[in-house]
Amino acid sequence: MKCILHIGTEKTGTTLLQDWLYDNRKALSAQGIALTSSAAAPNNRRLAASVMQEPDDFFRRLGLLEPGKAEAFFATFRAEFTAEVQALAKTHDTLVLTSEHFHSRLETVEEIRALRAFLAPLVEDIVVLCYFREQSEVRRSLYSTALWVGVSTGPIDGFQRHNDERDHYYNYELMFGKWAEVFGEDALRPRLYGTAHFEGGDIRRDFLAQLGRDVDAAKLSWKVTTANTSFGRLKSVIARALNIAQPQYVKDRYNDTRHRLMARIAEADALDSGPLTSPGQAEFHARFDASNRRFAERFLGRTGNPFPAPDDTPRSAGEAQIEAALLEGMQAVFARPGLVVIGKEEARRLRDMALRLHKAGQVHDARFLLRMAVRAVPGLPKAQSTLEAWEAEAQKAPAR
Repeated sequence: MKCILHIGTEKTGTTLLQDWLYDNRKALSAQGIALTSSAAAPNNRRLAASVMQEPDDFFRRLGLLEPGKAEAFFATFRAEFTAEVQALAKTHDTLVLTSEHFHSRLETVEEIRALRAFLAPLVEDIVVLCYFREQSEVRRSLYSTALWVGVSTGPIDGFQRHNDERDHYYNYELMFGKWAEVFGEDALRPRLYGTAHFEGGDIRRDFLAQLGRDVDAAKLSWKVTTANTSFGRLKSVIARALNIAQPQYVKDRYNDTRHRLMARIAEADALDSGPLTSPGQAEFHARFDASNRRFAERFLGRTGNPFPAPDDTPRSAGEAQIEAALLEGMQAVFARPGLVVIGKEEARRLRDMALRLHKAGQVHDARFLLRMAVRAVPGLPKAQSTLEAWEAEAQKAPAR
């Protein structure tokens, strides 16, 4: 069985691709293309983590930082993964493994060698597929992710401003050279990120074209179209204020209130006010000009920098003043004691409880709960119309 090892890079539509692949898991399987469950889905991050030399947030989230926990966890994983791949090989000719954490977390040749040593006995051929995006755009997108997960509170101006061409994450010549050293250059499939470079103008169709086999695209679903949220100018300031007032972890426990508020910010279309400007983009691009040229010559077979220089529009003084005032005001709002956010799941439970109470004759309490649910999640199914009917009934009822 052939293996397509999709390693990223980060911020090149990996979440979209992974969601789309797993949404089509049965349809792909019917055509001989397998996806794995044991490596975690839709991001096969468990496989990347299994060969890492240093733990990251994945280990913390799964409680693997205590002595012996990680070793036991990954020993079980390796056994399950091996058994799963061996079973899949009986009915499939292609295995797709996908995680952007192969790019961002496996920083040493030794880690990449450990990955190859684990996979080589299970598959006949490994193709390393990787998409590459201009570095300053990656940095801007990564900043949005840092805001979303709660690890950034400052403006984009200072975000990773000191990263240079020695950095594994951004230096594609350095990073891909490590994969070439382990897998050989013939096994590498570098692709430039962007609709102008994708076959069919779509990264999902481009991905299919890299499998090296025929795939009947008409038998696949194409409903998955978007994934990660990108914060524009206004949303980024509000997100910063939230992260300052509500940290990602409180007493070593994940701050669910912060996460729910951030989801509300991300979903608020009214807060879309134009793209986030990133002063210094052109200078950041220039840092990697030399290594990009060497990367292109070695891996793409072309001369010159494959990534055009970005626009570099600074914020005006007026914009900066407005952002500062907004940041201060929103920080005060998010810092209020006792702040609680009702999410979609809680709203659904409130609705269901209200329906049960109403059926039991406790109409006043039922209306109260349903009002809370509707306020928290406008458009909640079977909520707004039901509440309107109940309110109409209450108005008709004789006064007591």
